[in-house]
Parts: sequence; C-alpha cells; structure tokens
Amino acid sequence: MATIPEIIDTERLSLRRIQLEDAAALNDLVIANLEHLRPWMQWIPMEPMTLHQREELITGWLETDDNPFLIRAGAEPVGVCGTHKRIGEGGIEVGYWLDQNAVGNGYMAEAVTAVTDALFLDPTIDRVEIHHDKANLRSRSVPERIAYRLIAEDPDEIVAPAEVGINLTWRVTRDEWAARQK
Repeated sequence: MATIPEIIDTERLSLRRIQLEDAAALNDLVIANLEHLRPWMQWIPMEPMTLHQREELITGWLETDDNPFLIRAGAEPVGVCGTHKRIGEGGIEVGYWLDQNAVGNGYMAEAVTAVTDALFLDPTIDRVEIHHDKANLRSRSVPERIAYRLIAEDPDEIVAPAEVGINLTWRVTRDEWAARQK
C-alpha cells in the first residue's frame, strides 16, 4: 500500500486527507458546484447527499487505499484532489475537481504537483497517471502544465453528459518527475 502524508502544504494551498469533520464543508462545496461538475462527474446523479450520507461516504474512504484530499486556499475549501490505487502495481491515479469560483488560479496544477511530489516519496510508486475525457479541456490543462505526458487515447464509456467517450491517459514516471525538478 502506498503511503502518503495526511497533510500536504504548498505556497498557497493546504491539502488534508478528508476526515469526518470535513463532511459539512465538503457537502457545502459539492452542493454549490453541482451544475459546474455535472458535465464531467459520473457521481453527480447521487447528489445532493445529506450530511449523514456524506459522513458515510467519508467513512468508506477512510477504510480504503484511496486518499481524497480537501484543498483549501486559506480557510476556504476550493476543491478535491485524490489518489486512487486502480492502475496496477506501482501506479497511482490522481483525480481532481475544483470549485467554479477557484478556476483559473492555477490551484489544481499546484495541488497535483504537491500530491505527485508526495507520492514519489513512497519507493513503491514508480508512475502516476491522470485520466479524463478528451472533451474536458480544463482537466487536460493540469497534466500539460506540470510535465505529465500523454500516453494514450482510448475509447471509453460515456458516463457524464459532456463526455465524448475518449479517455486520455497522462503519465509521469519517478525518473521523469525527478528530471523535471532539476
């Protein structure tokens, strides 16, 4: 199992693995962004959740290898960046979404950079990937900005309204990430 810190701080952001005490803040953030997220997120039909349902969801996350982080800019929650162990041994997938009012500030590139740094502290991780639908240009801008490379475009099931059914896979290896830092 990959180890990753519970808290990751950057120059402008603080990322903390989502805990039960974050349920209300996360619930408010999701509800405020339903229409913003609806085109891209397959889980939106389950929303809005009650606070109790959100707490149950978080409890489930805490029992897995997934690490969803609540991103804060100052005291304000502005999004989520999570790691998911679903791409095979030695690999971790990173997923993310940002509050509609925080888009365009470089927050997600900063958050994903910090999470990638933290992941490569674990010697069992040799690659990190980002997957998104080809039509999601905002999601695409993150790996492009931080030196991930596009390795595949594959047909995929359409699971959200704005998707075109082509999954883009971006990857960075430990060696590529280290070379980027020099």
